[in-house]
Amino acid sequence: MAKAVRTAPSAVADYVPDINEVTFASYRRALRSRNRSVQTINTYRKVIRELADFLDGADRLTATKSDMERFFEKRLAEVSATTVAIGFRSLRAFFGWCVEEEIIPSSPMVNMKEPTPDPG
Repeated sequence: MAKAVRTAPSAVADYVPDINEVTFASYRRALRSRNRSVQTINTYRKVIRELADFLDGADRLTATKSDMERFFEKRLAEVSATTVAIGFRSLRAFFGWCVEEEIIPSSPMVNMKEPTPDPG
């Protein structure tokens, strides 16, 4: 019987995306299937990445209401309330989708109030 020859795995084969990347890829497909614009999808992606940066490596899918409140408080010190409100709606939609897909049991944004946009 011939001996099986093992080859070194390639870097691509070794790469395993984290759960957040896989989840966002699925979410992006869902947004595309709902005919959301590229701009809308990019807005969602940007705020989800900002949250990931804020959580400093912690899994976004385990964010708590307290994490979200601190994130929005920080963002309000950096950008306009209107921009933060857009991000709030984007994250609320993302976490709502995660609940619908049974990825998380509940949204960390349940009962959170949207920041009041700047008077325009």
